[in-house]
Amino acid sequence: MNTSKNTQNKATLPFLNRRVKIGIVTALSGLNVIAYLVPANSQHSDHSSPTNTTTQGHRSSPTTSERKQDSLLNRTTTQEQNSSLKTPPQGQAEITEEEIEHFEVPTHTPQEREVEQLVNQGLEKLAKKNYQGALADFNKVLVMNSEHETTYRLRGELLRHMKDYKAAVKDYTQAIALNPLYWSNYVSRGEIYEIVGNYHHAMGDYGKAIELYPEDGIGYTHRGAVQARLGNYQAAMKDYENAIAINPARAEAYLNRGKLYVKLGNIKRYSKDERESARLHEKAIADYQQAAKLFSEQGYVAELQEARNLSQALKQRLVPARATR
Repeated sequence: MNTSKNTQNKATLPFLNRRVKIGIVTALSGLNVIAYLVPANSQHSDHSSPTNTTTQGHRSSPTTSERKQDSLLNRTTTQEQNSSLKTPPQGQAEITEEEIEHFEVPTHTPQEREVEQLVNQGLEKLAKKNYQGALADFNKVLVMNSEHETTYRLRGELLRHMKDYKAAVKDYTQAIALNPLYWSNYVSRGEIYEIVGNYHHAMGDYGKAIELYPEDGIGYTHRGAVQARLGNYQAAMKDYENAIAINPARAEAYLNRGKLYVKLGNIKRYSKDERESARLHEKAIADYQQAAKLFSEQGYVAELQEARNLSQALKQRLVPARATR
C-alpha cells in the first residue's frame, strides 16, 4: 500500500452510501464525494485500496478486524520498534546504520503537488455547490495526469450527481481499469447501472464486489435489492441474510429485508393464507425496528425516519388482524 497516498486523517463525513471514512479537511454535504479515504467497514490490509485518494461509502460501526488492527498498532513497544530495524525479514540483507542515516523520505514533484492542490480545490468548490467549477478542476487534473484514479472516482460521482450517468459510468470504468481490485468502484458503478435500469450489469458489479470484499456485506445488500426488484425473492432473501450474518450493523439490509417480508406477506394474504401473511408482516416490523435502531446509532436521520414510518404504517395495518386472532 502506498502510504503517502492513503493517509487516514481525522475528518469524517457521512454520505448516503455510507462506505468510507475520509481524511480531507473540507466537509461536503449532499454529495457522495470525498478524498483521502480508507473504507469504513472492516477493510483489511490485504485488500486492495485506492492507488490515489477517495471513493464514496457506507458507514457502519468498527468491525472486529478494525479493532484488532488498532490493538496491534497500540501494542507496538519501543523494543519492537528498535528491533524492527535490526532484524530484517527472512531472506533480506540486514539494514546498516549507514543506510538508515542516509535514508531520504520520497518527496512529491511540483506537478504532483499541483495535481493534489487542484483535487482539493475541486472539493472545496463542491462544498459550495459550484459543480461546474469542480468539474473544470477535475478535468484539469486528468489532463495533467490521465491515470489519477482518485479524480476519475470524484468526477464519476459528480457526474452522477449531475445525472450524466453515461459519463459517470465511463469514469468509474476507467477507475476500475486503473485499480481492478478495489471493490468500492464496482459498487459505485453498479449503483449507476441500477439507476438507469441496467440490472444485469448492476448485479455483475455487485457480484464482483462480493468476490473482492465479502467481509462487509454491502455487495450482498445491493444485489439483494436488485434481485427483489426482478422478482427473484428467494435469491434476494438469501443475499439479505448473508449481508446481516456478515455485518449485523448493516442497517440497509434489515430495511430491505423488511420490505421483502411485506411483499411476501401481501402475496400470502392474496392467496388467503392470513396466518402466514401476518407472520411475515410481524417479521417485517421487527426488521424495520432494528434498522431504525441502527440508523439512529449511526446518525442517519432520513433513513431512521423512513424505517420508523414503515414500521408504524405496517403496525396500523395489522391492528384489525391482531384483534381477530
